[in-house]
Amino acid sequence: MNPELKGIDTEQYQEIPGAEITFPKAGVYDLEIIGSAKDGKSFKPFKFNYSVTVTGG
Repeated sequence: MNPELKGIDTEQYQEIPGAEITFPKAGVYDLEIIGSAKDGKSFKPFKFNYSVTVTGG
């Protein structure tokens, strides 16, 4: 899944990158976040992984 990022406003932050993800069912999911600067040099490319537990709702 590669959701489109859009600017969101939360607390004191405005237009930070965010995405809405709908998981198909409750369970543990491994997320991988990969990013790089648009200009290719403002910061080094990055990648990190973590697990999230999704509950039904």
